[in-house]
Amino acid sequence: MMKEVCGSDNVTYDNECLLKKAACENHTEIEIVEKRSCTGCNKKCSSLFSHCVKHKGNEEKCECKSVHVYHSITLILKRSRLVQ
Repeated sequence: MMKEVCGSDNVTYDNECLLKKAACENHTEIEIVEKRSCTGCNKKCSSLFSHCVKHKGNEEKCECKSVHVYHSITLILKRSRLVQ
């Protein structure tokens, strides 16, 4: 199971591979500063498509990240020319 990582650009990446990909595409150096979300959330979410989000009062909840998944899949399909 791949784990979220927090990059030195303060962006949470779904995994180290996506962090390295972003660094390459942006021609910049991004390093892992935390092996968890940049939000500092510690709650472990059971679903592959959910992630921990901290709310007011430091309440931690698992929320669906389907919007991010949708955009990632669409981008992959566009690059492979399966979607216009």
